[in-house]
Amino acid sequence: MVGLNIKRLNINPNRSLWPWKGKWAIVFDFLFLLGASAFVYWMRYSTIYWPKNLLPLLSHRHTALFILYGFISLLILHQKGIYDPRNSLNTLEETKKIFWGLTQAAALLVVILFAGQIYISRKLLLVLWLVSLVILPGWRYLLKKFYSGDLKEGNPWIRTVIVGEGEIVKKIEKYYESHPFLGISSWGVISPTAQEPGHRIEDLPQVLDRYWIDEIVICCPLPLNLTESIVLEAVKRKKRVKLAFPSLSENLHPHWENMEFCDGFPLVPLCDKSIPLFHLLVKRLIDLLVSFFGLIALSPLFLLLGIMIKLQDGGPIFYRSTRIGRKGRRFPCLKFRTMSVDADKKKEELAPLNERIGPMFKITNDPRITPLGKFLRKYSLDELPQLFNVLWGQMSLVGPRPPTPDEVEKYETYSLSYYRRLEVKPGITSLWAVEARNDPDFRRAIELDCKYIEEWTPWLDFKILLKTIPAVLRGEGR
Repeated sequence: MVGLNIKRLNINPNRSLWPWKGKWAIVFDFLFLLGASAFVYWMRYSTIYWPKNLLPLLSHRHTALFILYGFISLLILHQKGIYDPRNSLNTLEETKKIFWGLTQAAALLVVILFAGQIYISRKLLLVLWLVSLVILPGWRYLLKKFYSGDLKEGNPWIRTVIVGEGEIVKKIEKYYESHPFLGISSWGVISPTAQEPGHRIEDLPQVLDRYWIDEIVICCPLPLNLTESIVLEAVKRKKRVKLAFPSLSENLHPHWENMEFCDGFPLVPLCDKSIPLFHLLVKRLIDLLVSFFGLIALSPLFLLLGIMIKLQDGGPIFYRSTRIGRKGRRFPCLKFRTMSVDADKKKEELAPLNERIGPMFKITNDPRITPLGKFLRKYSLDELPQLFNVLWGQMSLVGPRPPTPDEVEKYETYSLSYYRRLEVKPGITSLWAVEARNDPDFRRAIELDCKYIEEWTPWLDFKILLKTIPAVLRGEGR
């Protein structure tokens, strides 16, 4: 789009989206090849009967061999187009190319060793080749299954909306349908000429908020001012934007490195303000480590509290409530039970006493709360079982508090912007919990949740966790 002010939008068109393509795939392949080499060397020379000899040190000769094998393999695979984002290969086609690439790399390595009169065990080379044939296609297959798994369940990894009209829109929708491993589902089409509510250009901001859209595909040509306004809405909400150019040939090599090709024409990544994949992996890794070791360390406390709750009235120890997670997924949220067994039945009777301004329900001195429950709530001990939800991937340590289905149903009554809370995983603690936990105005909670989503970094999570500790010790919970 000539004239589109990229610098003013402060956007980065060169972010890679798919880990099995581009630079990330090269890095992963090289690391996996080195790992396979170390594994094969260990299998060849170690002895399980003598622990002191379990992992002999690599010789300089073997180290050089493995690095050389990795470089040769990457060069041949690159030449075969494995890392080219323009190639939309299915699993079988990709596996065939990897097979022949690794076979040629192994054969070339044998020629080099023979010419240099360097002796290396032939069995070691054979096993290394076989292990490589399993690992390189294997990690790609597993990652693609991960991306496409939720798509089959109606929860796509990426939900996209297409802006445009005509045959190009149908081609893009067909492209996503025929490439399920991308994990992309088309929500629908926004058209400049549409009259149907929800599909007009002016409805785009509401659609982005209400349906948790991750990506916008703009089908060119569109008026420049319209394209720029769409991009500004995307940047404000941290969405990806791609431009579809049906008039460009795939033989052209534009400035942007990472792009897809749909039926011969490019989908150029114009901007990507979404959270980087590496940051999401770091967040998930921290969630896993803290929840796993936290559950182990707190197991005596869990046992003690469980006994106390059971002795109190003989009711269940845990309270399971259906909550809404990322992109509307339902999950059973765990807590230590702090209310009477019939608390849910009494909720409607107490509805007129609700002190919250908005869809949340909260009253001071709730008669349903047990004496032990008041203590657990005061120090937020009732939230500890949610470490299981974090471990299972349904929640995160930090994120907006998980709403109930009843609350979400009321969002449209108040504002569609409330749906933005569901763009990320809910958390045990949140920015709202450490800054305005007892503020009765739900709009304040939404404001802080949106601020968290827009400004998220691993460092922000760390600061919120640090602020949570004194808030818990002060007993600010209700």
